[in-house]
Amino acid sequence: MAQQERWQYLRQLVNAGANLDINGGGYHLNIASLYLDEQQVCMFECSGMNFDSIMDHIEELAKRFEEEGIVSDELNGTEYSID
Repeated sequence: MAQQERWQYLRQLVNAGANLDINGGGYHLNIASLYLDEQQVCMFECSGMNFDSIMDHIEELAKRFEEEGIVSDELNGTEYSID
């Protein structure tokens, strides 16, 4: 049996033109965000997280976006449906 690709939802969104950004937002706060055609998919603080943890969390939120239409803005404590 073939091994399932890691980060398949993230890969699918990036291949569709999504922008992935991981940066320092100032004041020692690191932020990860994913946008597709100017539509936010997710945003969260990633200070202290290693690369795999960041990517795994983005994957979890990208899956939720793809399957349920839920946008997750953990930085501001909100989520909403685009449906």
